[in-house]
Amino acid sequence: FIGVDVFFVISGYLITSIVYDEVKSNRFTFKAFYARRAARILPALCITLLSLSIFAFIFYDNSTFDNFGKELFFTSIGAANILFSQGVNYFASDEGVRPLIHIWSLGVEEQFYIIWPIFLIILTTFRKQYVFGWTLILLLSSLVFSSISMTRDIVHAYFLPQYRAFELLIGALIAIAFNEGVGLSNDYSKNTKEISSLFGMILILT
Repeated sequence: FIGVDVFFVISGYLITSIVYDEVKSNRFTFKAFYARRAARILPALCITLLSLSIFAFIFYDNSTFDNFGKELFFTSIGAANILFSQGVNYFASDEGVRPLIHIWSLGVEEQFYIIWPIFLIILTTFRKQYVFGWTLILLLSSLVFSSISMTRDIVHAYFLPQYRAFELLIGALIAIAFNEGVGLSNDYSKNTKEISSLFGMILILT
């Protein structure tokens, strides 16, 4: 399961690096942003959904196919994680027969990127000097909420974006730190970059 966590951090870093730079230079548009997201995601998603629909139509019984249809609909609108949060145990052994369950992470990501650019635009316009601080506050708040939810409702904690946002915000915070020069610099030597990459890999494996 660690792969999803790492993916969220990397995604938060990459997308924020692009969006924040465009927002600061007044080049950001929602149309262009979502067009890029759609071009990257929709082709593979459509092929996946079509292939699985054909498979399900041929091999599933009526009850299983009906359930698959509901999951297909929610996946198509980027809300699979919200559907699964209503009672799916991702850790149960029999969930392997639900071929769309892994797409829950895409829902979290897309829901986050509906809200995140708006936050960056508002802060950059009115309080640019506080972007790093407010991102850190949001990160810590999500982490606290996630930790509390893990003791009360592990399903919601696993699937819903407010409890997963801290992972995306870790990457976003690093991207903002690099952009603003908050104790970080892009002017690294080759050896420093290689050592940093090795250290990061060790952390992931750990």
